[in-house]
Amino acid sequence: MWVTDQVINFFYEYLNEYFQEGDKIKFLDPACVALMYHMTEIESLFEVFMPLKLDKADVIFCPINDNQSPFKTGGTHWALLVYLKATDSFHYFDSAGGEISNRRSVASKLRALISRRKESYFMKELSSEVETFRPGPRQENSYDCGLFVMATTLYLVSMYKANRRRLKSIDNFELIQHVNQDEVGEMRQYIRDLIFDVCCISDKYTLNKVF
Repeated sequence: MWVTDQVINFFYEYLNEYFQEGDKIKFLDPACVALMYHMTEIESLFEVFMPLKLDKADVIFCPINDNQSPFKTGGTHWALLVYLKATDSFHYFDSAGGEISNRRSVASKLRALISRRKESYFMKELSSEVETFRPGPRQENSYDCGLFVMATTLYLVSMYKANRRRLKSIDNFELIQHVNQDEVGEMRQYIRDLIFDVCCISDKYTLNKVF
């Protein structure tokens, strides 16, 4: 069963409450990331997203979906775009081993918001600024991509906390050791139980059927 944007956003809100880093870590709602991708005017981009204070963040997590239509819901794949302030760099994690084209447009718009510069250059897609991790954590089925996004986010947030709130680099070998199909399989049950506990759902059987 594929994970929806609501599930990812629920987990991101939970992480935001659990780690309590304020403006230092930004977990972007997948719906906000989709909106960012489809925006074409710099003034509108700044009006909508500047209140998030992305320029203050040490780390920004952006779930990327492959849906490229602003008029249709859907999409079949999730990946993760991460910004690290310590190295002023973007990193892309795709558990299917591909590349969602939306990632460069989102990165260029994040660059505009982080730098607080509205020059037209920053609305153009960046050609080489996003580092793609190959080989990174890989799913062994066709439906766990959203869980890999959440598991990768959790690992990187933990590394940020463990390194005195600094994340300068990402060790791909260590990442693969902690984010793999076995770990993600266990995480599905963890997220299901978390939703059950936090939302006080009375019918756990129904929840198991839909997630």
